[in-house]
Amino acid sequence: MGLRRLSLAVAAVGLLAFMPGCKKEEEGAAERKKPGVAEEKDTAADTQEQTPDAPKKRQATWDLDGELAPEIHVATWINTDKPLTLQEFRKKKFVLLEFWFTSCPHCLKEVERMQEFHRRFNGRLLQVITVVSDLKDDRQKVEAFLKKHHATFPIGIDENAKTFTEYAMRRVPFVYIINPHGYVIWQGHPHYLEASQIMEMLEDVAK
Repeated sequence: MGLRRLSLAVAAVGLLAFMPGCKKEEEGAAERKKPGVAEEKDTAADTQEQTPDAPKKRQATWDLDGELAPEIHVATWINTDKPLTLQEFRKKKFVLLEFWFTSCPHCLKEVERMQEFHRRFNGRLLQVITVVSDLKDDRQKVEAFLKKHHATFPIGIDENAKTFTEYAMRRVPFVYIINPHGYVIWQGHPHYLEASQIMEMLEDVAK
């Protein structure tokens, strides 16, 4: 078994182990000093947009600052007329990619924020995509959640936890902002992502 395959296998096993810790992650989020910086990083993230020929060295699988974002693998889509991929938005739009669970109370606190981003920016230069894991959510749970909370942003149900495994996702909620070149330029807890930051990104491209 190659190192990459072994890493993915370990990440898949670890996925269920981290799920009960979403409360701890939410509490720890308030202590972070800088938006968009994951807790395990020892140095501040450089969020400058990267060009396709100059990616930064990857420090950890979930730490994608300056890296090409892995493709998503979704079995079921809700709130969208067609399946979505990151590749289709290359050279077209930014993508806001959020990982979350419908059963996580701390993810629930960010639903209104995601809905606001979707309402204000989706369809312009930004595409909102959210992904839940099929290890925790199924279509019935997601549709019941939508009915209760009136969320209209796209929700993809991960296929056999492939996307969560590829990103080695350790915490939810967690957001990546991906530029039109496919590179991650912001990552972190959505609590620290403001509409003004998204507006600045879109305005920089429009200039």
